[in-house]
Amino acid sequence: MTKFGGQPVWLEEPAWPVEPRTGEPLMFVGQFRVPGEEVRLVYLFLDVEEGGLDPNRGDAVVLVQPGGRVPSFAVIGPPTTQGPSLWRWNEDEEEIPAEWLVDLAPVSPELDAEADNHAAWSRYMRHEGPEVDLPSGPGPRDFLGGAPVLPNNSVRDLDDGSWQFFCQFTDRGECPGDPFFINFGYGSGFVFLSPDHLEGRFMSDCS
Repeated sequence: MTKFGGQPVWLEEPAWPVEPRTGEPLMFVGQFRVPGEEVRLVYLFLDVEEGGLDPNRGDAVVLVQPGGRVPSFAVIGPPTTQGPSLWRWNEDEEEIPAEWLVDLAPVSPELDAEADNHAAWSRYMRHEGPEVDLPSGPGPRDFLGGAPVLPNNSVRDLDDGSWQFFCQFTDRGECPGDPFFINFGYGSGFVFLSPDHLEGRFMSDCS
């Protein structure tokens, strides 16, 4: 099951991360199924205020079950630990719990081509590829697989070849009908996995 919000559906023992400096439980953002025959889930937890600015600081934790490795910087709370989850505003502008199930579908050829164009532009801006024209449109912002569409053309500390792009999603919550609220400074969040799909990292980037 791929979803945002609600409670994590653990495939092994619960392992809710806490913020290393304060000990406060991180917010559960969502879980994402890794494509393949084996059922494997990627779980994302963030500090509400600053999670994701540094992928190795412990305020943004990606866990994988079953059989995954806990990142060395992550602090896991006791088995009974539970923290906040995503929320949204109702018609009275009150915060209420949010859970949004995701039905994955292939992107259209047009969106796929746009993503490729943006990825090529990012490689050019990082001096990793040939010169290409600046893409004209914003490109897709919510997808799994392929290459990331990076607002600032950088993956910061995740560009050493140890990490593979897994998925990205944009922030939302200010418009009526948005299924949940999450803030990346009008940017996006990015999940990366190790080549064996057993360990993960997260970074956010504002536009």
